[in-house]
Amino acid sequence: MKKIVKLLLPIIATFFLLWYLFRQTTLSDISATFQKSSPLYMLIGFGLYILCNILRGMRFKFLIKEKIPSLTIINIAFVNNMANNMFPAKTGEVSYPYLLKKSGISLPMSLSSLLVARLYDFIALSFIFLLTLFFAVIPFALPKEIMVITGSILIIAIILVSLVIYGNHALKKIIKKLFKGRLYEEKVLEIFDLSGEHRAKTGSLLVVSVLLWIINFTSLFFILQSLHIAVTIWQTFFICIFYVFLPLLPFNGIAGFGTAEAYWSAMFILFGISQEIAIVSSFSFHIINVLYFVLPGLYGLYALRKSL
Repeated sequence: MKKIVKLLLPIIATFFLLWYLFRQTTLSDISATFQKSSPLYMLIGFGLYILCNILRGMRFKFLIKEKIPSLTIINIAFVNNMANNMFPAKTGEVSYPYLLKKSGISLPMSLSSLLVARLYDFIALSFIFLLTLFFAVIPFALPKEIMVITGSILIIAIILVSLVIYGNHALKKIIKKLFKGRLYEEKVLEIFDLSGEHRAKTGSLLVVSVLLWIINFTSLFFILQSLHIAVTIWQTFFICIFYVFLPLLPFNGIAGFGTAEAYWSAMFILFGISQEIAIVSSFSFHIINVLYFVLPGLYGLYALRKSL
């Protein structure tokens, strides 16, 4: 029963949110928004999005000690990014170790590289969010709790990275207690052993992680500019930080449809855009964003099908 609920929840949420939002706009309104948009800004944004995912792929290659062709890992990054954006609760992460296994990379190695990459993403996003609080002009009062939560998340992320990369001995003791006697105890220990071997790469990984997220958010800023949405780049970064975590929601729709429109509509309204324009623009923005991750993802699948 629980499995059925988990499967149906995203579908129900998608249909409900789309039904509610479509009551306040029409397909012709959305079409008119595309007709007024700037193709040049869209292309610039798409180019930056591709660059961001190439950097993701090269970061994975940097973390994997076993040999793997650059084009293969970049295509895997394209597919992984598409899967993460398509499916709720980050279930798309499964695509990464699965495709690496087909490329001859061991499961512990692929999981350790994924773990370290996500920890650095966590720190990079927290750092960028703190920057946006200083530079973004936010036209509404932020609850103090957000500052406390963000600061806490950054501290927790730094502690986790320190434990995984530098406190390997202490972490192994905890793992042995948690997984003692279980069949996969050795595999879990191997994953964290491999993660601990990246301590010499901390500075490079942090710089690359911050850079790729800045490029990612800048690509979305160009989508907004193409649709003539009056928000600054720092305001875009502020909005995008929370947008990144939407796929974590168990009720997030397929490819984010419904939840993404609701989120962007709410944020546009908070930043002073009228409700009518906000809802129409949210649909247009999301359709372009979906094309950004679907096109490279499908290309990645096609390329990997030929090479694996």
